[in-house]
Amino acid sequence: MRRRAPWLLLGLFLCLALAGCPPEQLPNGQLGQILFLLDGRDSDAFDIAAGGSSVTLSGVVLEGDARADQLRFESDAPTVLAATPDGQLTSGEPGVATLSAFDARGELVDRVDVTVAAITDITLRTVGVDAPTVLLAGYEHGVLVQLSAGGRSLLGTGDLVLEGDGLTVGSSDAYDSDVFVTGTTEGEAVLTARGGVAETHLALRVVAPEAVDRVELDGGWAAGGGDDRVAVRYYVSAFSGADRVAGARCAWEPSGATVGLDSMGSDGRTTTDFWTADATFSVTCVIGSYSEHFDLTVPPDEG
Repeated sequence: MRRRAPWLLLGLFLCLALAGCPPEQLPNGQLGQILFLLDGRDSDAFDIAAGGSSVTLSGVVLEGDARADQLRFESDAPTVLAATPDGQLTSGEPGVATLSAFDARGELVDRVDVTVAAITDITLRTVGVDAPTVLLAGYEHGVLVQLSAGGRSLLGTGDLVLEGDGLTVGSSDAYDSDVFVTGTTEGEAVLTARGGVAETHLALRVVAPEAVDRVELDGGWAAGGGDDRVAVRYYVSAFSGADRVAGARCAWEPSGATVGLDSMGSDGRTTTDFWTADATFSVTCVIGSYSEHFDLTVPPDEG
């Protein structure tokens, strides 16, 4: 839905000052003066979801003497795409709008066409390498939402509506997810997305801690040290049958070590650091009524 790149403007100014810009950072305006950006991204063709998307327009002046911080923007089709002078855009009905940039004297510097389209396809995917579909009850998990029209990705959210059955749905500012869902009722759950002419569903299953029947530890690399101790970090994954359970978290019972950083990632795995002064140690993971014991070894070069 949105992917901001705050580093892009700095990179553009550096490339201009030091070595010249590569081809992908050439002006994309029709008059060859400005590199237009929508939500921090440049493109040869901009597409926004119709029906209420909020998108920020900015411009980097690559030719001429106009100053980027003095640019003022106008739209020739406000029912398609309304624009405030400082570049706040709001989409309306499908169509094409020409956005013009004016300098402090009111003279045209450059312009760009933006297409506003109704959503025709929606893709939902849970965050994580294996896109887990089994969630621990009460755990908040990230979901990626991709909107498109005719195979072209759309910026903004348009008239997208998200509804949960057995789930609550909340917004997210995390880089790697667009919304969060939380399982509220054990059993089957569904996230439904509607927008434009599209509707799609993501089937999930919500389980209690007692459903966990296997735990795996991956990793075992040094994550710090001091005072004759070393921190060894592991990824922890819990399973119910063949399915990974996103959000399952261990209550640790260590021997020969102490538990340090223990955090849950947006992909549903726990990252845990164990601090030890010994070459070997053991831990027991307890989730609900399930427990599993692990005998662990500090990496040889860190022991």
